Amino acid sequence: MALTQTLGSAAYNLQSIEAIKVPSARDPNTYNLVVFVNRLSDNSSLRVYDDSGIIDARLP
Repeated sequence: MALTQTLGSAAYNLQSIEAIKVPSARDPNTYNLVVFVNRLSDNSSLRVYDDSGIIDARLP
């Protein structure tokens, strides 16, 4: 298992973590947000959008 997979598994196994922000492997100047959707609490929400308006999505 790769180190990144180990980290992801450890974060997922901690019941209180809903998401983690990680550096991008492709572009060191950007990040990825890994959301454990089935871990989101009833009070949690997520909105993804960009300034151009192409992306505007919400969970839940």
